[in-house]
Amino acid sequence: MPTFIEHESQAASNIAFIDEIFKLSDNNGLRFPDWYATVCFYTAVHVIEAEIYQMATVYYSYNGKPMALTGKIRHSSDFKLFLGRTTLPTSPHFYRRLVVDDSRNGFTADVSAAYNSLYEYSCKARYECFKKCHKNVKRSREAIDKIVSFHKSRFESSLP
Repeated sequence: MPTFIEHESQAASNIAFIDEIFKLSDNNGLRFPDWYATVCFYTAVHVIEAEIYQMATVYYSYNGKPMALTGKIRHSSDFKLFLGRTTLPTSPHFYRRLVVDDSRNGFTADVSAAYNSLYEYSCKARYECFKKCHKNVKRSREAIDKIVSFHKSRFESSLP
């Protein structure tokens, strides 16, 4: 699995890309709002994975039951290795959202909301062929900026 630095490096590359794709805007708005929202989401994925990589204990709740894994999780895909046979989904996206939504991990409500909004925008863009939603471009940028700012307040970071 990628390290903290590798996740940050990928997030920085993604931010450079969304800055470049935004330059392709014209008077009618951004030409590729679907890709803009999608790359903003995957930028957030790498920022959150960098956070998870640094956690000694990862907290999450499922069906109202608080749980914790200590010293075992370095990436959201590790959950399935340590939970064994479970009825829970195996998607790293599922576990990442559980981690972000649990304030015991230090994530604030506005960071959780920003991450979940990016998840929704990217799903609409990828699965519903939602290419015309220019309002989500501005919202996507605000959300990723919030997540990056939060991350930089917690770690010495190479992110712009």
